[in-house]
Amino acid sequence: MAYSVGHLAVYSQLPNLGSNRTSPQPSEMARYCVEASLNQLQNKSAYQLLMAATLFTEKFSAEAVSYVAGLPHIADASHSQELASLYRLSLVDKLDSNYYSLHSLTKEFIHSKLDDNTRFKQVAQQRWIDWYLKLLAPYTDDWLDWQDYSSLDPEWENVRALMNWCIETEEYVNANALLDGLQDYTLQRGFWDERQSWTNSLIEMAKAQKDNAGLAKAMFFKGQTLLHTDETDNSGEAFQTLYHAWTICPSEVATIKLGILIYLAVPCLKQNQLKEAKDWLEKSSELKGRTELSIERQQCAVDYYMGEVALRKKEYDVAENLYRRALDLAESINWKRMVTYSKGSLALVLIGRNELDEAENLMQFAVKMSRKHQDKRVIATSYHHLALLSERKGQTETFCRYVELAKHEFQKLGMTIAVSQMKQWLKDKHSS
Repeated sequence: MAYSVGHLAVYSQLPNLGSNRTSPQPSEMARYCVEASLNQLQNKSAYQLLMAATLFTEKFSAEAVSYVAGLPHIADASHSQELASLYRLSLVDKLDSNYYSLHSLTKEFIHSKLDDNTRFKQVAQQRWIDWYLKLLAPYTDDWLDWQDYSSLDPEWENVRALMNWCIETEEYVNANALLDGLQDYTLQRGFWDERQSWTNSLIEMAKAQKDNAGLAKAMFFKGQTLLHTDETDNSGEAFQTLYHAWTICPSEVATIKLGILIYLAVPCLKQNQLKEAKDWLEKSSELKGRTELSIERQQCAVDYYMGEVALRKKEYDVAENLYRRALDLAESINWKRMVTYSKGSLALVLIGRNELDEAENLMQFAVKMSRKHQDKRVIATSYHHLALLSERKGQTETFCRYVELAKHEFQKLGMTIAVSQMKQWLKDKHSS
């Protein structure tokens, strides 16, 4: 019905359904109406916009679909008129001032037209890839710090669909480039299942391509994901993945090699293998000044994890000095993530020394910053640490509230071991 009304509104007549079809089925009726509207749009830019729109998932922006269709930028008023015309025809739905969508039936009908137009489809698909590579380009350079993902958040479903398409069609170079731009975003937002699937596929493709640099990077990303999902790494899979990545990583990708070395210390720390953790951190110091990262950032990272070594030994003075050194350096270079990490870890030192008021101020800062930047794992961990603080203060009700918050966040991330720990804490508290 909507297609018929749209056709009538634009062309001042109902679509011709054919004299031999007196009572078509609803699906046939819809197809006839769409076909009638498409016949009117042949050889017009609106037709190209429609075919390009089928490459997107739930929604598409006016700028993106115009680019993929190979038309001038949507700022050209004529294309705003084209989209408005398609809206009046009920061929697109307008979601807000910039985003549109296609009804599933419309998408099905029009996608068949795209499949028939092989040349346009190939060019449009390349533009589709290029559009999202440009969108992600600003996020490829500084994957160690929090970034403003406000332009990426509404496009996540489209980017995920494109990444899956690149994996399925073995577009290795493009898949690698996309993951570079999504490296921090997928960790921060908790899209770990996708990340795990993509890195597994890229590992196999890199092996087939005999690309050791790409293989090391994909294994590094996989190791990161495993450690986020299970920080304890009880199976040892994360460590083995990272170790393999380190052994094959070429020297010319020193920044990745440094990241691997630092991450190799993490499972050692969680398993209380403190000497081994320190050894990996000392190895990472040997790369100082040889990567794209600043020397200050390299030193920050080493100081921070050396602080955790000292904290696990309950050498509180040593740990405090290392964390404060990392904090001071991070603040001097405006490294927001490391500032938050350092303050959160420094709070654990203060809890250990029973300096609870200052510890709470630092932990509340960590919660505020992690929520601002939507770093879901840090949000969960901060609630976990606030629960520790509340227990030390003897605040049973506050303790239970923070444990519930932490459990809820860990559940959303699929961190089953952490969830089990939070459940046990609540059980122990209620039974005491």
